[in-house]
Amino acid sequence: MIKKSTLECKALELEYKESSRIFFRYVKQAQFLLGLSLCLFLLPLSAAPNEPEITQVELQLWSKTISQYLKDPLWQERDAYDVTHAAMIPLHAAFLLGNTSWQQEFSGHFTRFLQGEGLTSKNGAVRAHYTYLCARFITLAVRTGNKDMIPKGLYEATERELFSSWQRTARTKEGSFASVRERIMWRLSEAPSKRSWIKGILDTELFIFATGADLLNVGYMLGRKQEPVLREIMDTATYVFENAPVLLADGGWLFQPGVWKDHPDHRYANHAEPTNDMKPKTRENITWDSGHTMRFPLFLLSLEQASTDISKQRLFHDLRKGLATQFHGHVLKPSNTQQPHWQLNNYMDGWNGLYRWNYKTLGQGKGISAYGLSKSLLFGWWAFLGTDKEEEVFKDMVSLFPFSPETRAIYGTQTSSRTKHPLVTIPSKYSNGLAELTMRLAHKLSRSGSLSLKIED
Repeated sequence: MIKKSTLECKALELEYKESSRIFFRYVKQAQFLLGLSLCLFLLPLSAAPNEPEITQVELQLWSKTISQYLKDPLWQERDAYDVTHAAMIPLHAAFLLGNTSWQQEFSGHFTRFLQGEGLTSKNGAVRAHYTYLCARFITLAVRTGNKDMIPKGLYEATERELFSSWQRTARTKEGSFASVRERIMWRLSEAPSKRSWIKGILDTELFIFATGADLLNVGYMLGRKQEPVLREIMDTATYVFENAPVLLADGGWLFQPGVWKDHPDHRYANHAEPTNDMKPKTRENITWDSGHTMRFPLFLLSLEQASTDISKQRLFHDLRKGLATQFHGHVLKPSNTQQPHWQLNNYMDGWNGLYRWNYKTLGQGKGISAYGLSKSLLFGWWAFLGTDKEEEVFKDMVSLFPFSPETRAIYGTQTSSRTKHPLVTIPSKYSNGLAELTMRLAHKLSRSGSLSLKIED
């Protein structure tokens, strides 16, 4: 009996040693992978090794559009909203395709911004748009090893604006909150609301998330002291994206479906087409429209790049991947024409009903009909999905220039009554070179792989 117990003890001792050896081996592997993840995270993103050559045509298009555009005070009330959409693809191209002259033009623009009166709009959404453009410029400059392009004081000015927008009193039609964070947490809570749409996360709040993520990202790379506010913004963004998306069986997802059902923008959403005697007809499970959703891929990229925790990186990576599944499976459609036109269903679940009918800047008896949001493709932001499929889409879009009358009809001639910079108005941008340049650069960025999904499945 004693001999048997001794053998059993020996066996247990060996088993313990082997288990300990395996355990510590996995701990070391985990430490290595974490270190590797952080190193990869901290490495500057240089211009893509397979960057396509910028052609003479593209240089000429840039010279007559973006070069002229950036000379103007685009931070002012009229333009601060639009420039964020119009200049985002050119901004990424300047750094990720490695064109120093283009980078300097953006740097000069932001230098003049700092020397001027600053943001003049009192509209929080307008201010949040331009602030994100500043943050993306800073992030791209640092990640590509061009931090000398950043004008002195731009990071601080961007941070001040962000903190002000985050910490201000946040109002809704059902009450006020001490901060934007408190309002967001209320929106995601079970607290009742007289109107469903008031519980909807706003795109302004998403711009704040992405801006905070970019500044946090830059702070890591430059070794700056991390402000607790930036971490709070990042943690709140993570909470929102852990709870607001509804995952679908095919791998896609929808953001807060049904929440916006009683919003005025969607009073006629359940009509497939307009009629003379049309009455309001809402859609119970209404989703975000495809025009506003075009910003999500870049928001998610900003959040992914700022995440030092591998599980959080995976969260935002998987959401970007799932959004690509949703977009290509339910929203993007080839048209039944001889030319390779791509169109968008108006809503992210694939519904193509009316949007913003009788909207104040569109006019009474007017609005956005089926495929009416297809024109948002011409901003190029869907390139930030980072899959191989976008290269084909934007290659086809490039082939459409110069636009034929048929193409102009497909991508819309109706425009808002809001005054805009002459370069970005519709249909002017279809012929002045801006839309063509944007499509060429979106195609090049897609082709270069610089926007690709990077975490291995």
